[in-house]
Amino acid sequence: MMNNLLRVKRKRIIGALLCVLMFTVALAGSSFTSYADVTEESIKAKENQISAAKKERDSLKNAKTDLEKVKKELEASKSDLNKYITQLDGELTDIQDKIDTLNDEITQKEHQI
Repeated sequence: MMNNLLRVKRKRIIGALLCVLMFTVALAGSSFTSYADVTEESIKAKENQISAAKKERDSLKNAKTDLEKVKKELEASKSDLNKYITQLDGELTDIQDKIDTLNDEITQKEHQI
């Protein structure tokens, strides 16, 4: 009879331990699911950040290309302006020479008078 009581107590203890173990596994499973959800959300957030960064990179590349084009246009304009300034300097020199010649002629005319 004592053996029967010990067996019954063992069965109850084993049953209780199994219940506790099953409860622990059930809780752990739900927390694993929530960790998986958090990880999945984190991955999605990082993917969105990567996508946004790629879009910004592409936008910056386009802006850089546009700026390089404007720079080339400005350099061409600068070159054209330098040529025009050189031409104007030449014309100014010619005009100054003509003025000097006319001043000399005026001076000669005044001495004749």
